Amino acid sequence: DANAAFKQVLSESSQQLSELSNKIGQSCIDKSRQYYEVLEEARRAQ
Repeated sequence: DANAAFKQVLSESSQQLSELSNKIGQSCIDKSRQYYEVLEEARRAQ
């Protein structure tokens, strides 16, 4: 079933992101988020 496969992949991806977040720390994520938010704003302004 495609729905079950999607849920499985989503669950695994979420777990990997959580582990990576714990590894690198929240402050690194917050710093990089600012860059990507500005990048998205610049893309929309074009």
